[in-house]
Amino acid sequence: MRRGRSKKPLADKTLFADRSILTSKFRSNKTSGPRYSLSWEFNNTVALKVRSSFVGPSIIDRKFGPLCTAAVLQLHQLTLKTVKRLVIGCGFLGLPLAKFWQSSGDSVHVTTRSEQRAADFFAAGLLPLVLDTTKPTTVQQLESMEFDTVVSAVGMDRSQYKSVHDVYVGGMQNVLNHLNENTGQLVYVSSTGVYGDFDGAWVDESSPTDPQRDGGKACLAAEELLKASRFADRTTILRMAGLYGNERIPTKSAVASKQWSKLSATGFLNLIHVDDAVQAICVVSDRRNFAETYLVADSNPTLRREYYQYLADQFELGPIPWSDARPDPNSRGSSSKRISNRKLLEQTGLVLKHPDFRSGLAGT
Repeated sequence: MRRGRSKKPLADKTLFADRSILTSKFRSNKTSGPRYSLSWEFNNTVALKVRSSFVGPSIIDRKFGPLCTAAVLQLHQLTLKTVKRLVIGCGFLGLPLAKFWQSSGDSVHVTTRSEQRAADFFAAGLLPLVLDTTKPTTVQQLESMEFDTVVSAVGMDRSQYKSVHDVYVGGMQNVLNHLNENTGQLVYVSSTGVYGDFDGAWVDESSPTDPQRDGGKACLAAEELLKASRFADRTTILRMAGLYGNERIPTKSAVASKQWSKLSATGFLNLIHVDDAVQAICVVSDRRNFAETYLVADSNPTLRREYYQYLADQFELGPIPWSDARPDPNSRGSSSKRISNRKLLEQTGLVLKHPDFRSGLAGT
């Protein structure tokens, strides 16, 4: 008895189509035979959830109906395109985001200024674009490329650039000038640095902005560019607290080397673990939260004194001599506020993996 070729089951997936005509041809489950063709018109956005094996269309029709047949063909990339993502700035936050989307089956483009890093990304299954947002000639390539989601997570490389305004604001303007009109959503990773000193009070999305440092001023200016752009109704702004996770632990080196003078004994510290930051971007992308601004922080702002002492305890350094603390009055530690994530959690349903810094630092 002749055995047919084994077929792997498909995983559960949610599929989306918007006003498109699906057309596909594929062979039946026989070793040889005619090619089948199917067309289906979606007059409105349709979401389908399918679980099946890749079998002939007549079998799928009998079991699930023709609409399901179209969805199964889609899963094999014979009809609808894979979700296309672009991550501009593939660093501490952008790279794990890109890898997460890639693991979910999305087509993920990433940007880098380095030819070598582009080769590394390609070897890892990502689709690299050699691009520098401060150089318009390299950004022009985006004009012919369509993406469902574009995330701008550009950091400041002080070894290459002198002006944070040129990178954050000038770079954003170049992206907006050359981004394809059919872009589905633009997510901008901003900063809670757009707020000033609140003397320890709670801050939410309605609080007045008053950045005191160049980075915060540049982030706020980039936000204003987005709100005035042709993509304003497709933009989501995420104001991130201090990112940490894995090997990146704020002020770890200062504490480990007993540089007590650099520490501030007063005020609150707002943090967000990189894993939760990635999920925040994913959830606002999946839910298509357009024309919204969200604060992204964990649920428990901590006193700086408490955080620094926790790190000192990990190094078995004993109590920190706070009388030696002489922080720079122009540093981040000179202001105090507590960032509220209430809007983000309530509107998106996001559940934080690390609701406080102790959870995030456990095992590091």
